[in-house]
Amino acid sequence: MLKFYHGTSHNNVDNIENNGIDTERGCGELGQGFYLTDKAYEAFNWADMQHGFHNKEVLEYTIEEEEFYNLEPLVLEYNRAVYYRNRIKEDAETCTFQFEESLVWSNIVGVQGIYADQFKLESEDSVNCFEQNPRRRLQ
Repeated sequence: MLKFYHGTSHNNVDNIENNGIDTERGCGELGQGFYLTDKAYEAFNWADMQHGFHNKEVLEYTIEEEEFYNLEPLVLEYNRAVYYRNRIKEDAETCTFQFEESLVWSNIVGVQGIYADQFKLESEDSVNCFEQNPRRRLQ
């Protein structure tokens, strides 16, 4: 079993639970999508920075390894991820750029000292995979 974490606010968690994952809302260093990490502490740190200590919340998703790899993730090695991050930032496409993939997997590259991976859901298939598996709220 693999675990993934999405850090956000209480209201956003309510919205995800009521309406599902929306890949069009998220912006990030690799463009538009729904971002997760493999480290719970990174999701908590992100949520705290973006939404404040009293409003942060994390969703934990648990997925079978085979289901995850069946999504055929695009894996970006560190230098390639840095290249795309810089290009996306320079072109002001952090809220629009997509790789046209189901799932993008890379290191978090925009902040020094962070040693965690990020996973960006872009497709309906990846969203369905995550939504059909167990999730729980962490506060």
